[in-house]
Amino acid sequence: MNRQQKEAAVANVNELFRTSPAAFLVKYKGLTVKQLQALRRGLRAQNGMFTVTKARLMKIAAEKNIDNVKHIDIFKENFREQVGLVFSRGDNTPALIKSLVTFAKDNEQLEIIAGLFEQRLILNDEIRMLASLPSREVLLAMLAGTLQAPIAALARALNEVLTQRSGGTLSAATGTEETNG
Repeated sequence: MNRQQKEAAVANVNELFRTSPAAFLVKYKGLTVKQLQALRRGLRAQNGMFTVTKARLMKIAAEKNIDNVKHIDIFKENFREQVGLVFSRGDNTPALIKSLVTFAKDNEQLEIIAGLFEQRLILNDEIRMLASLPSREVLLAMLAGTLQAPIAALARALNEVLTQRSGGTLSAATGTEETNG
């Protein structure tokens, strides 16, 4: 790499650090080209990207972002050996984390070292915990069910009170009273 290529690589990583909502440091030593292609494909599907450059150039880019990105100084200490960066390029970071953790489970050579997410440094265990959480859609469905349950129970109780007071059953379809007789 000549000096211009190095400067371009540093500028690219620098820009990704500044604009990405999340970044993850992974050790990829031992992965085949085919496995790396599968990783990149899976990350692209989740609006993410995997980039590899020299560890020294990643450190320089991190140092340029020390004022913009919290905890990057701790993050950059892990820039050694064969490491790459995974960047999230949208608001679908939890799905990206799930994809990354799933790939790491299927391919033991990929090791997730740490991440920067929502201005926090997160380590491997926290990343795996985040991956185990249900998706946003599932959580919203659970919330809707939880909010709906008391209302439905109240409606059933009121219907039961109405039925007992009227001495008959209330037809749910027509709203008219049927007598038991």
